[in-house]
Amino acid sequence: MSKILKNTVLFLALGSIFAAPSAHALDPILRDFTSVRAEGMGDVRYSTGLFEENLYANPARSTDNGESRILLPQISAEASGATLGVVSSLVKSSSGLSSYANNIGKPLSARVQIVFPGIFINHFITDKWAFGVAITTTAQTISEVSQSGAIDPTTFVAVGPVINLARRFLDEDRLSVGVNAHVEERANSQSLFSLEQFIGGESIADVKNGGSGLGYDFDLGTTYKPHWTFLQFKYELSFAVNNVM
Repeated sequence: MSKILKNTVLFLALGSIFAAPSAHALDPILRDFTSVRAEGMGDVRYSTGLFEENLYANPARSTDNGESRILLPQISAEASGATLGVVSSLVKSSSGLSSYANNIGKPLSARVQIVFPGIFINHFITDKWAFGVAITTTAQTISEVSQSGAIDPTTFVAVGPVINLARRFLDEDRLSVGVNAHVEERANSQSLFSLEQFIGGESIADVKNGGSGLGYDFDLGTTYKPHWTFLQFKYELSFAVNNVM
């Protein structure tokens, strides 16, 4: 009898997995910084990032910036393919139930990032030091219409300066060590918006703020360029710890 019961439980468990019409992820990833160049290369930044990428990846990489630079506004924006249509459907639709049913599980995300002003000095005071500073402003929202009829909006806005300092060591500057200091003011909204509120006529824009605050953090990083090569490729070793605090 126990074996039959065990097999029955296993069958029901497997059946529930394959019968599920969709799956939903919780606690989405919120990114303070992203780079179009890095994403196009599979998010490789710790051994290839330059200029503004040094501020959020490997701070030691600033010693490889080929020149000093004053940044023009670096603006990037992204959104999921379904975002505009779903938002328009939920806000403008007069049939609340159908608009929910048609948009369950669709990814809703949008992000805007501005890096400005910024300055990077390749040789700071002496030839051994590199310095950079910039202000980054980021706004990101990720929402989901769940099967229970609730919208879970996760939105944050963050702004603050980042200071980078790195130093070269050894012959031919083969070793570099760097540090970033972040100071950031952040405000976020994360409040469930229920189906009952939507049918009752309450606006999605009325979700309450989750909170705001000021914080600071540090990044540490190092790079090393060995003399050896293999198959005519040069190699670089890198190590970084982001958000030490």
